[in-house]
Formats: sequence, C-alpha cells, structure tokens
Amino acid sequence: MLMAPSVTPWFSTLPGFGSNNPAVRLYKYSRQTRRIVDYMQYFLNLTAANAAGHDSWTVEYRATEAYGISAVDAASLGQVLQWFVEDPSDLFDRYYRYNSVSCNLSACTGQCKKEQVCAAAEVEFDKYSQCLQSQYPATTSTTSSKPHHHRRQRMQAFTYFLLGGLVFVIVVLFLLLAVFCCQRRHAIVYFSRSHYSLIQDS
Repeated sequence: MLMAPSVTPWFSTLPGFGSNNPAVRLYKYSRQTRRIVDYMQYFLNLTAANAAGHDSWTVEYRATEAYGISAVDAASLGQVLQWFVEDPSDLFDRYYRYNSVSCNLSACTGQCKKEQVCAAAEVEFDKYSQCLQSQYPATTSTTSSKPHHHRRQRMQAFTYFLLGGLVFVIVVLFLLLAVFCCQRRHAIVYFSRSHYSLIQDS
C-alpha cells in the first residue's frame, strides 16, 4: 500500500501531527509485470511560493534514487525498513523529511523514529501497537510479508498449471473425437456401398 501526500493539505492541531507542503506523485507502471516500477514526487514549497507571490512546482525526489532500490515493490520497501533500523546513515532522516513534503525539517529520533517506522511497517492498529512494543519493529513486518509473497507465487503457479492441464485435456479429447468421427464416417460409407451392391447368381 502506497500513501501519497495531499495536493490540498490542512494543518492538524492533533498532538504529533502537523502540516505538509502540497505534493503530486507521478507513478511509473510496467504493463509487462503489472507493477509499479518507480515514482517521482513533485512538491510546492508554500513558504517560498507565498514570498514570491507565485507557485513553482519542483521535483522533490525519485523513489529508487532516494532510497537506493531497484524497484518499488514489497521486497524493496521491506529492505528500506530494515535499513531504517540497522543503518545509521541519513536514510531515515531523508524519509522523515519527505514524509512532510520537506515541510518539517526537525530531527526524529528515539520514540519518534519508532512510531514512524512502525507506521510504515504496519497498517493495522493492533499490529502497529505490537510493533511499538517490540525491539526491532521492521523485522516483524518484513519477515511476515515474505511467506505471504511466496504463497501468492505458489498459488499463481498452481493456477497456471491447472489451466495448462485443462487446455491439454480439451485438446486431447478434441483429437480423439475427430479421429472417432472420421473412422465412423468411413465405416458408414463402406457399409452403405456393400449393402446396396448386387449379388449375381452363378
């Protein structure tokens, strides 16, 4: 599940929430694999736009370049979550900045980081709560998503195998029926000719 920022954001007064700059995402989709390959996020800096008196939409980031992944899929994004926890680089800081569309430039560490990683890892509230109580929140999400992914691949392979077998059986039955009809036709013609042939007395 990919959640894009709003084009018309609103400032929230709820604790832990704030505002973000307007953003629009352009997704790159592969018709062959039927999957999202990449996306580019454009944003409008409201502070700069208000000061200049006009809007100026610019590219904020490209997903594959910003997170160092080859594709935007479950496996790659799961790996990014692992890097958030294990890698001490500025990758998470970059994600946190993009999460507010470059509006909130403050640091996010400790509990703040844990809440962000758990929110990215789990969409159900119960699993999100369990994630907050665990030591490595991204590990639970990535390991639990892999069996589901492999299970779906096995189901697809079984479906293709079943359809292929069904087509093979239909073709064999059609050929047998064609051969049977041809043999029966020749038998009827032979019988009709022998039935009406004249037998002369010697």
